[in-house]
Amino acid sequence: PVTDCGCFGDALKLTNWQTFFKNLVLLAAVVFVFLFQSKMRLAYSRSKSILAFLVIVLAGASIPHYSYHHLPLFDFRPYAVGNHLPTLMEIPEGAPVDEFQTIFYYSKNGETKEFDESNYPWQDSTWVFEEMESRLIKKGYTPPIHDFRIEHPEKGDLVAEILQSPSPQFLLFVPLIEDLSGTDKEKIARLSENIAESGENLILVSASGINDINTLLSEHHIMATPANGDLTLIKTIIRSKAGLVIVQNGTVLSKFNRNDYPTKTYLQNPLAAELVVKSTLKSQLICLYLCFIFGGALLLILGYNPKHK
Repeated sequence: PVTDCGCFGDALKLTNWQTFFKNLVLLAAVVFVFLFQSKMRLAYSRSKSILAFLVIVLAGASIPHYSYHHLPLFDFRPYAVGNHLPTLMEIPEGAPVDEFQTIFYYSKNGETKEFDESNYPWQDSTWVFEEMESRLIKKGYTPPIHDFRIEHPEKGDLVAEILQSPSPQFLLFVPLIEDLSGTDKEKIARLSENIAESGENLILVSASGINDINTLLSEHHIMATPANGDLTLIKTIIRSKAGLVIVQNGTVLSKFNRNDYPTKTYLQNPLAAELVVKSTLKSQLICLYLCFIFGGALLLILGYNPKHK
């Protein structure tokens, strides 16, 4: 069953009933506007309305445009920068577990009936056992991260090794190899060379077949360890056709879209470099906040008309 409407993504999860009441509130607002539309007037003149419309459109389009070509401004997923992944994989002591019911199928005189553990006819030889299944009757606690697996063709799952390493781990996530352009492959080759020069190793994780990954590595001279990951998992970790994730001591240190791979200087000491980046980001957020204030003030000024009584 669907338990979340998905209206707001990972930012805000609503149950089905919460979604229903939210829709009732929105419906009431729409009905109010419809009933009293004849009594409403425009707050702006035609020229001011066009300008206000352009301001709103540009503000609304700039965020998804930036998120598409770089990374989302806000990451609400468990693999966000700063999160300690091992902690998010733990199940707290005393947390509820999944509860299952065992169902037995027995047949008699050509008729198959369903029984549970309290009434199945195990002592009645006239019933013939057919099959058994387990049904989930109560969902237990599920940690935020419960499906994190990175499979090496020979070593198996690399997750424990990655999360326990005190040195930076460079993970390049590529959902599908066939979606990469020639420019993307050249950037990955340069990135792998820079990481190798810093003395570290790059792990390329993709949902494509291991043969496709090895072909990419050999044809473009990419120095990386090939590994497989689930497609949904990769898209959850990073929203890009190819993106770099740096993990150190189990903590996500930083993320990079395919258009923003870090420089050699950053790769030599990613922890120190990330502190500088966060300081710069703080200034950028302050600037963005001021822009929003300016835009809101502009809309208020456009809406002011001393002739209106």
